[in-house]
Amino acid sequence: MRHTRLALSPLLLALGLAACAKSRDSGGATPAPSVSSKAAPGASASASASASATAARGAIGSFTADLDGHPLALVGAKIVPYANYLHFILSSGPSDCDKAPRDEELVIEFDVPPGPGGKFFAGQKQGVPVRWSLGKQPFKWAQATPFQTVATLEPFTLAAGAKVKGTLEFSLAYKDPRDDAGAHAYKASGSFEAPICPDVNGFKSYKGTPEDVGDGPFGGAFATQKFTYKKALAIVFKDLQSKEEYLESIELYDDDTVDCKNRYEKKNAARYVSITSIGGAGASHELGGVQAADASFSTPSGKADKKGGAKWHFFARRHAWVKLDKYAFKAGDVLTGSLYAETTPDTKADEAGLMKGKFEAKVCNLSW
Repeated sequence: MRHTRLALSPLLLALGLAACAKSRDSGGATPAPSVSSKAAPGASASASASASATAARGAIGSFTADLDGHPLALVGAKIVPYANYLHFILSSGPSDCDKAPRDEELVIEFDVPPGPGGKFFAGQKQGVPVRWSLGKQPFKWAQATPFQTVATLEPFTLAAGAKVKGTLEFSLAYKDPRDDAGAHAYKASGSFEAPICPDVNGFKSYKGTPEDVGDGPFGGAFATQKFTYKKALAIVFKDLQSKEEYLESIELYDDDTVDCKNRYEKKNAARYVSITSIGGAGASHELGGVQAADASFSTPSGKADKKGGAKWHFFARRHAWVKLDKYAFKAGDVLTGSLYAETTPDTKADEAGLMKGKFEAKVCNLSW
């Protein structure tokens, strides 16, 4: 695997590594920007055959990157369709749909799901998970989380060969506490234009989510388990490198006795939904609007031992979204907004989940 990734959370690491492996197997493509809700149903599979590798080359425009002393101008771009999101790949060499990047090429990747209305969040600023690699180069840090990045996409047609215009920027530093070397800086910014690679399913799997969740409280079901939250907490962390506070997760419990102090001891016995990897939710990166996220549902494992344990059920990657009415990071503050999370349409009934609704959460600022 070409990527060297360090995650900020176990869940993000697991999801990131899965995406990395898949992208390399499929030629290292990266998802494209937002699409109109009318484009997905009308996308034609026949266009796929004619979208050859030559036609799939993209132009980078003004995009440049400097990753830990490696100043490279990116010259290739492509968008690879995955089961439920588009995978964007920007590279320092020509980018063809039927070829993987060479080891000497710098690669920057990020993912964008269909989102509300199937628009791929086009026309707004969004936070995306970004990963980078340079062959076997062992970067000290190899990812930017959704609260650290800003991406934009122009509206586009979801079809093989269609071009997607967008921008991406991030700037962060990493200092390894185990050595005396200085901070390792990673930054990139600029515009790109990337073609959409063919999709064997004719883009039929790209189902947009509803644009509104109604006025009811957050709840729904996962398989046969129905769920309605009784207490919600907004967990705020502090990034160890930049000292920026950010919304690490929103936890929604069916136990109204959970609070900031006892949440760890309550977790194994309670059912709760965790919304993580929230875009645009840093104190210096308040992007507003609807932002993509990841979601999971935890239930008691049923073990008889004292430690208990939890069983995790996962919604589809980046198939959750958050819309905050305001931003707040101070302990004791209250966050309100809307949430949506679902599995993909082809998920088996005993693994399918759909939850949505309004929420109100107390901020727990852990100051880490």
